[in-house]
Amino acid sequence: MTYYQLTRGESAALAAIGAERGRQVEKWGDQPGRSPVEWIAIATEELGETAKEANDLHFAPPPRGSNQEIVYALDIAEATAARMRTELVQLAAVCLAWAGHLYTETR
Repeated sequence: MTYYQLTRGESAALAAIGAERGRQVEKWGDQPGRSPVEWIAIATEELGETAKEANDLHFAPPPRGSNQEIVYALDIAEATAARMRTELVQLAAVCLAWAGHLYTETR
């Protein structure tokens, strides 16, 4: 079996997903027995929030004007990218929980 060497970014993402999964369990519990419809609804909600941030970042007006206006626009883009990363981590944690339940409940 060949093992894939994670990139630094992927390792950081996996750590963030694990931490987020812990926060989700603290907030809502483990939630065994959810139906596929419930899991897909939760995942879709998180995907929608991720898509909103991606759209905000992609369709943001390009920075122009004074240096202060350019710095402000870049700060907004950086904050939007951070929110998108947060939403993507939340989505991945939900998908991890769902997949984990499938591995334990269907075997």
